[in-house]
Amino acid sequence: MVLVMGHEWIFVLTIELESRIESLRF
Repeated sequence: MVLVMGHEWIFVLTIELESRIESLRF
């Protein structure tokens, strides 16, 4: 796993949360 620095990890975390929320809808 590559350690992401700066705000990139927040961007990745946001995508991860959105993908989980979408899976909960279905």
